[in-house]
Amino acid sequence: MSKIKILSCSSCGASLSPNAMQCEYCDNVNVISKETSPFKLNSILSKQYLSSRELSKDTFNSALLHLNLKNYTIATKLLEKEIENNPINAEAYYYCALTLTNGKAIKSLAFSTIKKINSYINSALELEENAKFYFLSAIINYAFFQENGMILPEPNYDNLLIKAKKFNLDNDDLEYLKSIIEIPKNQMFNKK
Repeated sequence: MSKIKILSCSSCGASLSPNAMQCEYCDNVNVISKETSPFKLNSILSKQYLSSRELSKDTFNSALLHLNLKNYTIATKLLEKEIENNPINAEAYYYCALTLTNGKAIKSLAFSTIKKINSYINSALELEENAKFYFLSAIINYAFFQENGMILPEPNYDNLLIKAKKFNLDNDDLEYLKSIIEIPKNQMFNKK
């Protein structure tokens, strides 16, 4: 049975590592009060889920089309709808995180946007470990926190890059990522 993990402090909203029980900023103790499996569905929900899969596929493809056309707002709305219809689609969380960048430099994004992006990436990683998910997380970690002189959240970008390397980042995924966001010029992001 999987646990619901708190990824941000319930008091101040700061990012927490999956193993942290106490916020390093406000010292609030964050407790997981309920265990549940996201894959346990009752029969009614199962039927709704199965009937929404075809619609979900169209929504997801439309969202990717809008992302490729740089219509970030529309792509975000479609991907959020996809997540609502198919909450176990890790790719939807990943692409939703990408759309929230709006094609802007990561360093210049608002902290609230970064929190939302990290939330989507963490959800994707909870569902499936994938090189491109780790790589995007490392980019966000470096380009926002490191370049703005902030305290790095755990795991830091070095550890995330090691995990991305372990899962063999596909060259097509890297090129696609470069078409949406700016990859940091730091040497470690240019090695595969």
